[in-house]
This record gives sequence, structure tokens and C-alpha cells, in this order.
Amino acid sequence: MNVLIGNFLIALGQIGNMIINLYIMLIIIRIILSWLQISPYSNQVAHFFYIITDPYLRFFRKIIPPFPAGTAYIDFSPILGIVILMFARTFILNTLTTWGQQLVGG
Repeated sequence: MNVLIGNFLIALGQIGNMIINLYIMLIIIRIILSWLQISPYSNQVAHFFYIITDPYLRFFRKIIPPFPAGTAYIDFSPILGIVILMFARTFILNTLTTWGQQLVGG
């Protein structure tokens, strides 16, 4: 039974790791699109990335609002969001995987 639970925890950790890596990539693509000034209102691909990442980043914009820089704004919410995802990946998912490996016996 321990082997079954251990393998489940390992699989859960690996799937979570892939999901977090994918979401970080989506946020990075969104950052690049904003640098290229591709409007999410006129481009459906850009709109997709904004729809997927906005709910998560909106939370961090409440903590650190965008800073005015001349005529534009600098938004640090993607950086904070990525740092939190990396922390979750390192701390939570690695802990799950380690527990799973200990239960399996390896």
C-alpha cells in the first residue's frame, strides 16, 4: 500500500511541476507580448494569453500596483507571480515527490 501511495505522490508532484512550468511559460509569453505592444483586444493569440494569466496576476497587482514610468506603466505582478510559482514548485512539489520516494523506498 505504501508503494501505491508513494507512486501517487511522485506522479502528483511531477504533474504539478509540469503545470507550473507551463503556466510560467504562459506568463513569460504574456510579458514578451506586452513588450512588443501587441494588443490583446486586436489579436486573438494575445487575448488568449491575457485571459489565461490575468486572474492570477490580478491578485498580485492588488499587492504591487503598476508603477508609472513616463507615459507608460511598469507592471511587476508577473515577476512576483513567477517567484511565487517557483516557490510552490520548489517547496510543495519537491516535498510531495520526496515523500513519495521515501514511501516507495528509494
